[in-house]
Amino acid sequence: MGTQALPGARAHLSDTGLADRCNVVACDFFTEPLPSGAGCYLLAHVIHNWDDEQALAILRAVRAAIPDDGRLLLVEAIIPDDDSPHLAKDLDIRVMTILPGGERTESEYTRLLAEAGFRPQPAAGLARVESVMVGVPAGR
Repeated sequence: MGTQALPGARAHLSDTGLADRCNVVACDFFTEPLPSGAGCYLLAHVIHNWDDEQALAILRAVRAAIPDDGRLLLVEAIIPDDDSPHLAKDLDIRVMTILPGGERTESEYTRLLAEAGFRPQPAAGLARVESVMVGVPAGR
């Protein structure tokens, strides 16, 4: 999260009564350790910006920080693995024009999470095009 987004995130958490339950921090996934010990880490619209190697580096950084009883919430436009219509498929075509690789399928996110040391849970649809996948830390 860029530092310019921090005040807005803090204000939103305060407005929704969650400020005392959350820490909002900015850091570089690639150059510094993430704050450790939180019960939940939220990555929303982060992983789709990176190729598989960089995505794995980010997910491994979270795994290094997260306690064994913690949870990773991965919010992305996850493409279903089947041929059903889905807005994430349209978004994928658009994103491919500006980012390397575009969006990923549920099985691709499952593979990345597993390689990074998580036991992925099935994706659950949210409002609009987003879905959330929960990553449970695999045993060390």
